Amino acid sequence: MRMDRMQYENVPHVQRYIHCFWSRLQLWHDGTGFDALRIVHSFGGPRRLNVEQALPAINGCNAKARRVSHGVSDWCYRAFACVLKTPVGDWYRRHMADVINGNA
Repeated sequence: MRMDRMQYENVPHVQRYIHCFWSRLQLWHDGTGFDALRIVHSFGGPRRLNVEQALPAINGCNAKARRVSHGVSDWCYRAFACVLKTPVGDWYRRHMADVINGNA
């Protein structure tokens, strides 16, 4: 797992970590996946994220990952990995770099 580069290996313990992290933030729900609107509002709302871009990206990743996943932790991991490949993922990496560097 290369957390400093936001690279996460698709193995069970990483899947459980990702699931636990997002569940504890109450931004992931086992029945519905990522709560896209809550994510947008939790991370600064429309002034920080392009809502028209973020909501479809997150919801699309939820649906795509759900179709191919094997269990909730796998679904969460796959949805997160998918989101990281979108403009929302670019924003997330910048945000987390700011958090890590004390600039958030």
